[in-house]
Order: sequence, then C-alpha cells, then structure tokens
Amino acid sequence: MRFGFHLSISGGLPAVVDAAERIGCRAVQFFVRNPRQWKNRRFDDKEVEIFLRRRREAGLWPVVVHLSYLPNLAGPDKEIRRKSLQALLEEWRITLRIGADYLVVHPGHHHGSGLDRAHERVAEALAWSLTQEPAREDGRPRILLENAAGQGTEVGADLGELRRIRAFLGPLAAHVGYCVDTAHAAAAGYRFRTRWELDRFVDVLDSVLGMDRVALWHLNDSRVPVGKRVDRHWHVGCGAIGRDAFRRLVRHPRLESIPAILETPKKREQDDVENLARLLSL
Repeated sequence: MRFGFHLSISGGLPAVVDAAERIGCRAVQFFVRNPRQWKNRRFDDKEVEIFLRRRREAGLWPVVVHLSYLPNLAGPDKEIRRKSLQALLEEWRITLRIGADYLVVHPGHHHGSGLDRAHERVAEALAWSLTQEPAREDGRPRILLENAAGQGTEVGADLGELRRIRAFLGPLAAHVGYCVDTAHAAAAGYRFRTRWELDRFVDVLDSVLGMDRVALWHLNDSRVPVGKRVDRHWHVGCGAIGRDAFRRLVRHPRLESIPAILETPKKREQDDVENLARLLSL
C-alpha cells in the first residue's frame, strides 16, 4: 500500500514535493486554496511547470486535491450553492491543470431538506463541473466522493448514499469513484477492528460501492468511540480503531493495492514522520 499525507501548499506547489520527499511520502494530498475562504488561489504557469517536473522526479502517485471546506454541494441555500458550484468548478479546473489524479469531495449537509433531494443536488453539482470542464481522454482525473462521519445533517455516512449519488450521474459516473475515510466510517458505526469485522467491511464495500471504484483511503484513527457520529481524527494506532486493525487493513489482499492518505493531527512535520513510521512498522 502506498502512503502519503495531506500537506500544506503555503510555500507553493513545488514545496509540497519537497515536503513529501523529506517525510518519505509516495503520495500526496493538498488544498488548492485556503480551505476556509471562497477566494480562489492562482498558480502561474512557471509554478505549475516546476511542480509537474518535480512530481515526476519524486515518483509521487497519486496526487490528490481535496475540495476546500466551505462548498456545500448538498445544501438548499441558493447563495451558498452558487458559491459552492463556482468553487467546485475552479478547483476541478486546477486539478486538471496541475495533472492531479483525483479531486476528493465531501457531499456536505442537507440542513433538514431531506436526503433524497440532497443526493440529487450533489450529483447535479458534479455533473455540471464535469460538463463544463470534461476530464482528459484517458479518463483522468476522477472525482472521488468521500464518506462522512454523520455529524448533524451530514450526507454520506451511509455508504449506500454515495452509491445513490453516483447513480444519478448516468454516463458521467465513469468519472466518479470513492474515497473511504476510516475515522469517518468508524464514527458512522462501521466496524473493522477484528479480522472477521474487517472481512465483513470489505464485503460491504464491494457490494455497496464496488471495490474497483474505491480509489483512495484516508487512513485516520478516531479520537471518539465507534458509532459516535463525530469527526475527530487521531494518530494511526492510537485511537478507537487501534494498531491491530490498521495492521490487518494495510495488509489485506483486497485492499493493499489502494493508495492511502493520512490526515492525522500535526503540530510539526515530525508528527507525519512518526505516523508514517508507525504505519510502516505494522
């Protein structure tokens, strides 16, 4: 299994590759704007050119863009939706421009408007971006729907919701896959701590989503007990999921070919180094 981290682009795109090499990443994920602002970030051609060259030299795969926090594709508010659609399109265009492999998207919150309509709204947003700016002829990049922890009116805690969103897309569904976050799955009530539970969870992934469509893991432990429906990431092996569960997961024959990104807490770069060392020792 290939491991990487969510890193900051505050120093520019090429600096992400430098950080990945220092930590020992084989994959990388980042935001392409301040995740708590609507303002778009611009990248000049030279920066993109250097990033593409450095990424090739470092052998990073996959390169993942994560949609910023403010867009809510599932919500009913018209002004927020307008801004969300614009942000999604802008970040999708950047994903294409920098040669990234995936854009990870949270469905958002329905705010009491109901799941059925929320699923349609998310699908309509994805379809709009894919129509405005089609993927390359090789089918890359792809948009990945990420499962949720289930806080409040969050959409996507039930894996079947992600499948329903994708089903609304018709032919465009070929450009959409899934990212499975372990902390979110545990918070939503999915269990995979024992060998039997993990095998059962993999069967659920396959029957509900299709393993061929699960393109990425977010490997995060959970700071809260299983089923609490609260999103609190923690260091791998140090939370409610535990070391043994992660050891079995990263070695599972049906999962080990899927790359993984860690979004574990960090106060310094060494925190990432330690989390990676812990994973590699499993």
